[in-house]
Amino acid sequence: DLTIDLPEGCITRWQKAAGRRVVLGIRPHDMEDAALSPDSPGSSTLRARVELVEPMGNEVVLLLSIGGSRFRAVVDPRTEAKVHQEMRVRPDLSKMHLFDPETEEAIG
Repeated sequence: DLTIDLPEGCITRWQKAAGRRVVLGIRPHDMEDAALSPDSPGSSTLRARVELVEPMGNEVVLLLSIGGSRFRAVVDPRTEAKVHQEMRVRPDLSKMHLFDPETEEAIG
């Protein structure tokens, strides 16, 4: 279970999902290492465990986990992420997608 505070501009868009369990979908390139960017009002960060760090030259692919869920984030090569450590990532919530966990259909 994870709770994310939505930015003001997203609240109307996702009002149908209020109070429901949902699956959050966000593309790996729409996440960033929170340590490399200043906190901005209304932005949420997620604490995740680093499972894999794969340097790719101009970007780094991370395999992260929160609870039993794994996901990828593609971040700036300046990241100091290390395997088996925790880090904070910041998703661009304006680019997220929500899905009904039972039907797998998009919400909104």
